[in-house]
Amino acid sequence: ANTSWIHYQHSFVATTTSTLVEFKDAGTPNDSYGTFLDDVSMKCVPEEEADPHSIVINEFLPNPSGSDNALKPAGEWVELYNLSGTDVDVAGWTLYDAIDSHELPITSLNTDTGNTIVPAHGWLVVYRNGDGDFSLNNGGDTVRLYDGTVTSGTLIDSHTYTDEKPENNSYARIPDGSSNWVDPVPTPGYANILFLTAYNKATAIGGGG
Repeated sequence: ANTSWIHYQHSFVATTTSTLVEFKDAGTPNDSYGTFLDDVSMKCVPEEEADPHSIVINEFLPNPSGSDNALKPAGEWVELYNLSGTDVDVAGWTLYDAIDSHELPITSLNTDTGNTIVPAHGWLVVYRNGDGDFSLNNGGDTVRLYDGTVTSGTLIDSHTYTDEKPENNSYARIPDGSSNWVDPVPTPGYANILFLTAYNKATAIGGGG
């Protein structure tokens, strides 16, 4: 008798609340061997859905050196942070200052990565990049994030500041994503820090957290 056995293993992600799995004999109708299924186990794990409220305004620079609406990576910028373990696409989302007509749509053309994905536990920097109406006033303003426009979307996060910082000083959450807003050195696209060290000086000043 043929005593050879073949072990099949397959992983899948359930995309509905009910998933049907069938096991079929791969032989012909006339073969003399039956199909034996032993130690069959299944586990349906639905994918985690992206939660828009896991995205927060993490850092922003209202008073850069040079022109406020200079082309990236110069000029004003706003950094987003993803608190969740799932990537979130913010294409079609919009940043505003305190005035509803001052909008900065988020597109692949004005981010540090060239796309609109905020990676899990990661950052995305949105630059003003020549935009003519969105503008963060040096002496105080509000920066707001909507998952659409101010009329069609939901307010996801906002932060109001009332004091004026020296040129090239950002407002940031430390640690990233926390409720603590401080005045650190600007680190767009990297973890927020209070002070520069020899280790992080090169990446913080030239990059983008």
